Amino acid sequence: ADYATFFGANPEFIYGIQMIPFTPATRLLLAADWVKEAWCPDGTSCSGGMKPAAESANKNGWAQFLYTALSVVDRNTALANVGTCTPDDGNTLTNALHWIATSGQQLVG
Repeated sequence: ADYATFFGANPEFIYGIQMIPFTPATRLLLAADWVKEAWCPDGTSCSGGMKPAAESANKNGWAQFLYTALSVVDRNTALANVGTCTPDDGNTLTNALHWIATSGQQLVG
């Protein structure tokens, strides 16, 4: 299958466009099972998954969206990475941190 947005075919665009903007209602759209499967945390080969997309996005605003989404299953990793990303013009670090703190998985440890 061929996937793309009108502005590019990068995997981070394809995932990110489905979840922005991050508002309180976004939590209703991001099912933990979908995020977990898309992130591929079990170490399986997942070249088109969110984790490799976030890593290849080179800490840009699209990576920030993916790490924000990750917080529904892994808030600690989301917090460790979201602040290292350059926010997109349509988002702020404050919004991403607020969303993670109020909508993500409970902190562990």
